Amino acid sequence: MKKIMYTLLLMALAAVAAASVAWGYRPPQPMPSDVNSIDSLVDAYYQTMSGGKGQPRDWNRLRTLFRHDARLTSLRRDKESGKLVSRMVTVEEYIGGSVNYFLKEGFYQTEMRRQVDQYGQMAHVLSSYEVKHERGDAEPFRRSLSSIQLVGDGERWWIQSVVWQSEEDATALPPQYLKQTQ
Repeated sequence: MKKIMYTLLLMALAAVAAASVAWGYRPPQPMPSDVNSIDSLVDAYYQTMSGGKGQPRDWNRLRTLFRHDARLTSLRRDKESGKLVSRMVTVEEYIGGSVNYFLKEGFYQTEMRRQVDQYGQMAHVLSSYEVKHERGDAEPFRRSLSSIQLVGDGERWWIQSVVWQSEEDATALPPQYLKQTQ
């Protein structure tokens, strides 16, 4: 029975894929200026996340920044146990979980410091940032550090994964992550 259900599922997925091609569906294409360098890719990532309360985000633009198999992982302290827990999601799961939040809250990310290490077609970006509900807020409501892994294919750069942890009393951001290096 499981084999039959699995076969039917595969056939349905193949039919949907074939129909997409027949109907002329094409995945969103990136803006070349977003993906032609490590810095432009990270800048575009922050831009797509930022916006005012109720302001729609450009989710198609965000999708074009990530590889198809990319993951986003948040590290948080569990309120009950006090243990650090991680939650990994796909880009689509991230979008689905963010839409309602962004309808109710403004969310403006401003990068404080970026450190890039690159070897060939792989790069690691360590990026600290602050988040405000409104651009003009005097103080951020959150500061975080992201580890962003990028891969290049010779034509463009892709985000492969993002892992972030927000600052808390036990894990205040060290001074070296609080201002841009020269």
